[in-house]
Amino acid sequence: MKVKIQLPESLREITLAQYQHFLERAKGLEENELKALMIECFCLIPADKVKLIERASVEEVCLHLDNLFIQEKSLVNKFELKGFKFGFVPDLDAMTFGEYVDLDKYIGDWGNMNRAMAVLFRPIGTEIKEEYKIVDYEGTDEYAELMKLMPLDIVLGAQVFFWNLGSELLAALPNYLEKEGRAIIQLGRSSGENGDGIAQSINSLEEMLGTLNQSLNSDFQQLLPTSLLKARKTE
Repeated sequence: MKVKIQLPESLREITLAQYQHFLERAKGLEENELKALMIECFCLIPADKVKLIERASVEEVCLHLDNLFIQEKSLVNKFELKGFKFGFVPDLDAMTFGEYVDLDKYIGDWGNMNRAMAVLFRPIGTEIKEEYKIVDYEGTDEYAELMKLMPLDIVLGAQVFFWNLGSELLAALPNYLEKEGRAIIQLGRSSGENGDGIAQSINSLEEMLGTLNQSLNSDFQQLLPTSLLKARKTE
């Protein structure tokens, strides 16, 4: 019995929910079990049908899927989903404290990544050419389930964008702190109070970046079957 395999051509054809489902089930599996799970989750083939696929075809399909994940990711500002047009937060400096707290809570947790995306992407209220405004933030409950259906490449692009942005900010901090220190002295302020506040901000940013970096680089790649890692190195 031949099994028809519908290969996704890009991560745009894989949903966040599929990836969450894969990560939830993948830990602790053996190599062949992981390969079967990859095909089941990303090609939407029932587990009993995966067993009927030729071994050589399984290897080819899994290598194809792996190659999708190593392609460069970039930020996608707008996308449409189930009749809604969502836009990425247009002004990060204008984020509310509630948005930041929820984003910090969810951005490094794949089980709740749909909630992180519900912070970063919200329905567009008004739009003029490339300029747009999104609806006010009222928590993640309303769109969290819908965000499970968003394309995985957009999720990863948003993660990479935040990691790069945070890395650039940390790199720029030494110059900023030098200028801030001079300003504190000139104004006669208490350097202790200001220094403590700055240190807390740096620690918070470093923690978020560390969690996000782990989320970006450890989950899929650490779970990847050994044979696929070897195949990638020989390409």
